[in-house]
Amino acid sequence: MDQNIDDISYEETIRLLLAYGPEAPIFNKDDVRNYGNNYTKMQYYWQNIRCLLSQGEFRYMVFYIAVSITGSFVAEMVYCFHLLDVV
Repeated sequence: MDQNIDDISYEETIRLLLAYGPEAPIFNKDDVRNYGNNYTKMQYYWQNIRCLLSQGEFRYMVFYIAVSITGSFVAEMVYCFHLLDVV
């Protein structure tokens, strides 16, 4: 894996990303993360977002914060959704 990342096709960079992860030496030359192209970088961030959104606790916290903000600025009746936390 002594190749330059900019010379590799996007299919190969995605395969390397999925096989070795973002900490692979080919992506981290001179302590700067470089995926070689924007498509591979977008794929990396999309996988991170999918992982984050698939966790139920994170979705619960986002819902809880959204209800709190809505209750503060729109109507206090929205706070009734916090009772779903008890049930």
